Amino acid sequence: MGNRLDGNIASAADRTIVITGGNSGIGRGTASMLAGMDAYVVLAVRNLDKGLAAAKSMRGPVDVRELDLADL
Repeated sequence: MGNRLDGNIASAADRTIVITGGNSGIGRGTASMLAGMDAYVVLAVRNLDKGLAAAKSMRGPVDVRELDLADL
């Protein structure tokens, strides 16, 4: 089952996780938690400035990429 941190949450080390909307709300909280668990987190955001600001507040490996899902 993999490594367990506290018996309930598996370790996220060696995982890459892409989160849309990771610069605010639930996405930001999730990204921060996973980055703190040593997952490589990619924040896919519409606004790079807001994404970069969010990434600075997170510990762990976080990258920010522009992605506007409404732009075809």
